[in-house]
Amino acid sequence: MFANTFYRNYSYSADDNILVLSDKEKIPSQAKIFIVCLINQILHKRFDYGKQYRMGSFNQTKIQLPTKNNKVDFEFMDSFIAQIEAERMEKLDAYLEVSGLKNYTLTDEEEEAYLEVSGLENYTWMDEELKF
Repeated sequence: MFANTFYRNYSYSADDNILVLSDKEKIPSQAKIFIVCLINQILHKRFDYGKQYRMGSFNQTKIQLPTKNNKVDFEFMDSFIAQIEAERMEKLDAYLEVSGLKNYTLTDEEEEAYLEVSGLENYTWMDEELKF
């Protein structure tokens, strides 16, 4: 509808205005994230409430994917995203280490404030083993 693209690796439900794409062949999850980024880059600011993205728009959308030996190079996409994620995790770990937050645990007061703000304070939390 608004051409926002997301990758979901779990079960979900979608409105009838949502265009859901499924892979016909097995595509690595990191490659799917790469593709989502490309789609978002192409469609960004081209669609909104007044100009909605529909199946007809989808059928006219073309994206360029990396190829190797005349085949889509999913391995490259997978490793590219994995590399970016690893770099970001390194930066985050370094920041958490320097800021003293590496092994931070919320105090009871902070946890209470979080639950209050999030609306979760009305629930009782306990460890429970689920059996299916």
